[in-house]
Amino acid sequence: MSEKGDIIIVNRGHLRAEEMSGGEVIAMSLCRQWSSAGRRIRQICTAHTPAIWSGFRGGVEYITSNDSGSRAMTAYLRRVVASKFELAGEPEIIYSASDFLYDVRPARRLKRKYPAARWYAGLYLLVKMPGARDFLRAPGAAFRRMLTFVAQRISFRYLRAADAVFVLNEADAAEMSARLGSAKVCVFQCGVDMAEIAAVARGETAYDAVYLGAIHPRKGVEDLLRAWAAVTAKLPEAKLAIAGTGDARHVEKMKTLATSLGIEKRAVFVGPQKSPAKFTLLKAARVMAHPSYEESFAFSILEGMACGLPVVAYDLAAYRGIYEAGMARVETGNVAQLAEEIISLLGDEARRARLSGDAAGLAARREQGALTAEFMRRNNLE
Repeated sequence: MSEKGDIIIVNRGHLRAEEMSGGEVIAMSLCRQWSSAGRRIRQICTAHTPAIWSGFRGGVEYITSNDSGSRAMTAYLRRVVASKFELAGEPEIIYSASDFLYDVRPARRLKRKYPAARWYAGLYLLVKMPGARDFLRAPGAAFRRMLTFVAQRISFRYLRAADAVFVLNEADAAEMSARLGSAKVCVFQCGVDMAEIAAVARGETAYDAVYLGAIHPRKGVEDLLRAWAAVTAKLPEAKLAIAGTGDARHVEKMKTLATSLGIEKRAVFVGPQKSPAKFTLLKAARVMAHPSYEESFAFSILEGMACGLPVVAYDLAAYRGIYEAGMARVETGNVAQLAEEIISLLGDEARRARLSGDAAGLAARREQGALTAEFMRRNNLE
């Protein structure tokens, strides 16, 4: 065991046992490096977390609390209120896995109690205030998004006390540097475990396209279903897999939309997928469709690319400088262009193969272990 001090992870974001976010992957990447160095890691988390981390290769002690609640808003408020935790022994590093108040507040309390400890905070999506269109299409989700926007701005006040804040792209780094001071913001380099992916076999059920991510209005699943109706008008046998989870009412709304469009047999909701099942699914597809309206990195895109999938996505600023190859971008919100690009890739095997190779090459250059080790060395996290 290392003689260095303990690592404390504050990670209380889970509402259900099947959740796995990009922020979770980052927390695991950091913990792998700390664990391999013999560091003692204690994680303040929900009762769902040990199951989500069951495949983690390394030692972590869990300090769990049953504060989930039956609804997202209830759980959020309960966790914000229940933010005091007693620890045995002074930590050397505190890492808050998200910018939500229920992670930031206890991390700030621990920093106050142990001022010599270094507090590193993850902030992996700058939330935008929903617009009028969002309220018209999904008023409930837009209202929750508005509250999330406000809560994140409150979190920014706490984050001024952090030793460093981790973001996922240069655009977010520039904005947060203006808010917090340039010395406090670091861009975390996301990657994938290529060896883990290579060990997974291709699935038996083939799909022409796949979506992997949250089923949420901001993720563009509705646009994808409408685009898929146009795809199947040209390619009647084309089949889409939609993998992910979300609010039950919104998921049901999307299934109803698929039925009303007459594509319920061509757009299959396969539920949440964790490793290795998600890689089995991705390898059985030909194209990844990811028409999200808001991302900071889109970790699932990189996973798709690592499985050799060219990606069709909306042209978001966050992707620039990250996904410079293997991606076909279309105007954000343009469903017709989205459909046309998918049809083009499915109908032009030479182009699809060329983009597939570009995507796989990009992913291969982003090996997570090496990227994380270099990030930790550069930012004194070892």
